[in-house]
Amino acid sequence: MQRPDGYPSSPPGYPASPPAPRPQDVDSWDEIHIPAQRSGGESVPLKSVPVPTVVPVVDVNGHGAYPAQQPLPKFQKRAVWLRFPSSPWLSTYSMYFFLVVGVCFAIGHHFFYSSLDGEVVDDQLRMLRWGTALAFACKASLTAAVLSAFDQQVWATVRSSFLSVVALDSMFAATENPLDMLNLELLTKAKMAVAMALFGWCAPAIVIITANTLLVAPPSFMHQDRMCSEVRSLNFDLEEAYSWPIGTSQKQSGLKPLSLALWNATDRDPAKAIGYYRAPDKQLWDLVEASTVLRRPITYDNSTLETCARGWNCTVRVDMKGPGYKCTELGSGVGSEARNLSQQSGEISPPFDFTKELLPLGDLSYLSVPFQGEYTQPQMEEIDEGGYPTQRWPKNFAAFRTEPIVWIGYVKTAKGIERPFNPKKAVEDEDSLIPTLMACEYYETNYTLDYQYVDGMQSIKVVKRIPLSPVINTTYQRGVEDEDTADPTVATPEENYVLLANTTEYKKAATYHALGYIFRNLLNGYVQMPSVNASSPALFTKVMSSGDFLPAENLQDVVPSLFEDMLFSLLSNQQCATVVWASDPKKQVLFNEDSGKYPCRWSQPVSKYEYRALTLWAVYGVSVLLASLGVAAGTLALRHNGGLRRDSRFSSILAATRGQGLNRVEWGGPLFDKGQVNHSVRGFKMGYGTAKRDEAERLIGNQVPFTFGFEGEIEQKGNRHGK
Repeated sequence: MQRPDGYPSSPPGYPASPPAPRPQDVDSWDEIHIPAQRSGGESVPLKSVPVPTVVPVVDVNGHGAYPAQQPLPKFQKRAVWLRFPSSPWLSTYSMYFFLVVGVCFAIGHHFFYSSLDGEVVDDQLRMLRWGTALAFACKASLTAAVLSAFDQQVWATVRSSFLSVVALDSMFAATENPLDMLNLELLTKAKMAVAMALFGWCAPAIVIITANTLLVAPPSFMHQDRMCSEVRSLNFDLEEAYSWPIGTSQKQSGLKPLSLALWNATDRDPAKAIGYYRAPDKQLWDLVEASTVLRRPITYDNSTLETCARGWNCTVRVDMKGPGYKCTELGSGVGSEARNLSQQSGEISPPFDFTKELLPLGDLSYLSVPFQGEYTQPQMEEIDEGGYPTQRWPKNFAAFRTEPIVWIGYVKTAKGIERPFNPKKAVEDEDSLIPTLMACEYYETNYTLDYQYVDGMQSIKVVKRIPLSPVINTTYQRGVEDEDTADPTVATPEENYVLLANTTEYKKAATYHALGYIFRNLLNGYVQMPSVNASSPALFTKVMSSGDFLPAENLQDVVPSLFEDMLFSLLSNQQCATVVWASDPKKQVLFNEDSGKYPCRWSQPVSKYEYRALTLWAVYGVSVLLASLGVAAGTLALRHNGGLRRDSRFSSILAATRGQGLNRVEWGGPLFDKGQVNHSVRGFKMGYGTAKRDEAERLIGNQVPFTFGFEGEIEQKGNRHGK
């Protein structure tokens, strides 16, 4: 049903409005009567409101047309560089451009973090800021692409569906207020538009989650192979170069090296005297006692700063040759029979029955016999108080005939027994302790050591030990005595004795023997249980457990380690003749010769970046996928809109709301600068399309007029548009 003015009558439920003026009936548009609403709800004409004069041109059919648009002033013309091709598809470049840019920022973010992965943390805050900036740029680009597609989807929705004014308000404001997405009508009729708006609100999560993809890994050590100075070693061959006990002094410094042994002379005349071994040096005793108490090698002051550097840890691997002990287990268990020790020079039987002496059959937890075949002092009865022989000495005078074997019987705890173990309970429980016998031989040994300088402290770790040959390759003979000297020791074969006449070899053997003597003295004796009655200094070394006074579990490894603690403590005393530079073992530390450079490894605890690429790409993958789906939906919406790019700018909305049918509704609110439209209007169904008029009347300027209108007043033709 049409009104006399040619417009459709008000749809059911819509308020009536006065006839709109026809163009041919209007002499001047200086005044427009605008309806107002009283408090009672009736519409009355308000005072005429002056508006800008726009005089339409009336054609022969009585239809009005607006005059041609005047050219814009020069300053309002678009710049040449902003003029793009007129193709409707090219005009939508922003939707695709921002999608591509967002992907590029995501790839750039990945490569930036990949370049930092595994690198030392440096200026962490700046790197995180750059990463956050890339994530933000990616988020902003993807959001811009989706929101550009959102505009197309909004217009496609209003061209194909009628929505209430409230739903339209919510749809156009969905990107500004997330609560507008909760409109039920919008959720049912504009799902795609809601999804696009939701992406825009969730996009900040991209920045939040990707910020956790570049982490700092737990501190690890960074290693650098460098050269170190002041690296010490031991060279026992240098003992052979000195005429003990007199020794020699360096002419330049006047310094005199220290031997590890005390010496007697064979003659009061220095020119005729030959030095022979008497006992270990007192300084060596002191050094051994200190290392025994500390249960580690003694190190010298400032060793870290001399060899390494402040703030760094260093590891130096040094190979050297020196004395050492090799231990062999000969029997274990109650009632077992110990086998003989097989040496290179022969066999020797144990000096005691370990199963009878040790728990549980005996009362000892530890028993050591380390002095059978010990070098005897004095070597002759015809020696005066100064140690000088008063008669011609025999062939074997002061000879090193053998190195005593260290026989050790000890008890081990059975499997499943936790340490420390109550000594009284150990005596009562026969099954808890296992008697064991081992023998330790004195060997010249090749050592591979690691000097470790950590946090300003030096430690020495034995990486590898290889026994080479016995210090003296003989086997002690029990019950046989040498009648030519005061030393009754006899060993076979006799030709392997180290004689005083062989002065070069003798000096080195004397040094080895001095070290071995002190070590054997530490192990000598027994520990009686359960009263812990001890005659052995071993009770106060790492050979015994301080918790229950039982021997250490791995005693076969602990005994050689105890000797190595005292051996490598020599490195702390530069006065010893055997302490040399590792870079040149012939240069002694005492004489302050050039230490040279020695290979070492510097290390420093550092924190490194850890890049979680999987997490970053999971976030970006989902984001790019959703953005691509949004752009694809925007492309379909663009096609639905006839290939014409739409936006929700003020001018676009204004142009789309020029339909005369909209003037018949009492909008209120903004029309009088009083806030929102009337509540009664919000439920009206509206859409975007062509007005239902005669084709002749609808053609104005050879164009089909599109406008927002109420359901029943406009036709929605999908992608219909003017050509």
